[in-house]
Amino acid sequence: MCDACEDWDAREKREPGSHDVALRARAIERAMPGDAVPDAAWRIALGEATGAIAWADQLRIMTAMQAAARAPAPQPFGRRRRSASFACAAAV
Repeated sequence: MCDACEDWDAREKREPGSHDVALRARAIERAMPGDAVPDAAWRIALGEATGAIAWADQLRIMTAMQAAARAPAPQPFGRRRRSASFACAAAV
């Protein structure tokens, strides 16, 4: 175990990350140069499975998760409502 996790109590409940952030992080990670992180490592990192993750994979996952958390969430598709602020003075 490394120094970063030395004082971590595994019995404490961790707040799961947002599913949307995880999806964006996986897309970001796939676009990064180098070997992609295996699906099994992602499941472990997201708390869906237990096991060990290679340090290189952990660094890629952390980098992708941080980038995804900083990126704005995509806006849902749909019709944009027209602004009602325009008024024609000639029509009055």
